[in-house]
Amino acid sequence: MKVLVTAALLILSAAAVFSAPTPKCRVCEQPIPGEFFFVKDKARGGKFEVCTNCVSLTTRCFSCSLPVKTGFTTLADGRLLCTYCAKDAITQDEEARTVCWEARDALDRLFARFLTFPRTNLSVTIVDRFTLDSLFKSPGYAQQCTSVFGATRTHPFGEGKYIHAISILSGLSRPRLEAVAAHEFAHAWLNENLAPARKAALSREALEGFCELIAFDLMQERNYDVEMNSIKENPYTAGQ
Repeated sequence: MKVLVTAALLILSAAAVFSAPTPKCRVCEQPIPGEFFFVKDKARGGKFEVCTNCVSLTTRCFSCSLPVKTGFTTLADGRLLCTYCAKDAITQDEEARTVCWEARDALDRLFARFLTFPRTNLSVTIVDRFTLDSLFKSPGYAQQCTSVFGATRTHPFGEGKYIHAISILSGLSRPRLEAVAAHEFAHAWLNENLAPARKAALSREALEGFCELIAFDLMQERNYDVEMNSIKENPYTAGQ
């Protein structure tokens, strides 16, 4: 009896293998008859099958980092978005600013017992890659927040008064935009509330880690698991 059961299981297992569907390449969407690679989607999470021809492409989606071959969108500054990320991207500056302000109000509700983020003395500008890169090279920005997606600069004027200018990269998805906005609003709060001596005593990793903690808490409240994992993987949080 055991022999018959074993034989039946082997036959069923073999049938399952032979009937398994041929995987499709995430990039060219063609069936993959032979070897393929699993490539991580940094925008939505998970890993997808990519054929050997597409995996060698040098053109990559700015958002998810998967190779792009056809049907992609080219932004004004040359960044590429695959068909999936192009659908998720917020391309209208006014809509992107609205999302940022909504994120700021959400932070106020989330941290109501502890702190209030600047608003009336703060501006948010949506910029392209060239503008953001030029900000990194501007005098004074070496001591300010400059990341892949955003930059914050605080201008003191008068006694205890500040103006904050936040620049955020265009073409981001809503979850990424909210995470970046939260990070930059946290920098504005630090710049306004930390005494110069205290701020000078803190390492950049500590400052950036605080801002990432603020962003992480908002992502957790929003149930944005991919953004939470992205924050954990960056060098400032050291996986914590």
